Amino acid sequence: MAGADSSLSFRLMLVLEELFTNTATHGCRGTGGLVRVELKQVSGYISIRYEDDATPFDPLNAASLDPATAVVNGQVGGMGLPLIREMADSITYERQEPWNRTTILLTREAMQDKPEPS
Repeated sequence: MAGADSSLSFRLMLVLEELFTNTATHGCRGTGGLVRVELKQVSGYISIRYEDDATPFDPLNAASLDPATAVVNGQVGGMGLPLIREMADSITYERQEPWNRTTILLTREAMQDKPEPS
């Protein structure tokens, strides 16, 4: 997006890459499918609306991995959703056949300046 700083650009790229990888790997399972992405600036935030026509999947109800346990057990993968949850200010999900619709808000501020949630 025009005027995006490098921190925001990195977070946008990481979130979109994780969502797309999950769709391709788990949702479509190599059968093909459609993905739609919409980015909007919304008063201090970037809104990402990510839609796919893959198998219904609610990322808000997906089990979270404990990063320390995953590392100790040598587990590869499974850290994308926890990473997105950590970076996002807000995540919503809805299923509108045939679409999974995930909307994520990212603050435009650098992550180190992000206030702790209360």
